[in-house]
Amino acid sequence: MDNIKFYVGPMSKNVVDAILEFTEETNNKIGFIPSRRQIEYNGGYVNNWTTKEFSEYVNGRVIIERDHGGIGQGYKHDDGIKSFMHDCKYFDKIHVDPWKEYQNLDEGLQETINCVNFIYLVMGKENVKFEVGTEESIRRFEVDELETLLR
Repeated sequence: MDNIKFYVGPMSKNVVDAILEFTEETNNKIGFIPSRRQIEYNGGYVNNWTTKEFSEYVNGRVIIERDHGGIGQGYKHDDGIKSFMHDCKYFDKIHVDPWKEYQNLDEGLQETINCVNFIYLVMGKENVKFEVGTEESIRRFEVDELETLLR
């Protein structure tokens, strides 16, 4: 399930059901990529699902990747740690995105490292995969900055 090239935001229960049905009928590999506002440990706007409830509903049929996880990405401003604690229990991949809060390259890199280390070392989740970075509307990366990020 790691070679997924297409992810869908779970905008509603209807979208979730349609994607699950489509993947079962066609064997196409599609993943879900919920934001913290859509699906969150204390309920999101999609069916008021918690992270755990959404994961249980999907039941391993497709990969789930947290989109834009981290500080300042939920309904209320927070450090994102409680969300990460639930994400690493129930999701397959986590997008670590502190860039809304940290525009400075060094600070954003350090916060990215801190979040990955928290999930990997503190939570003991060596099997979780990560996506790092952000979208251009939040922070534009120059080529040399991307090279630094990847080192």
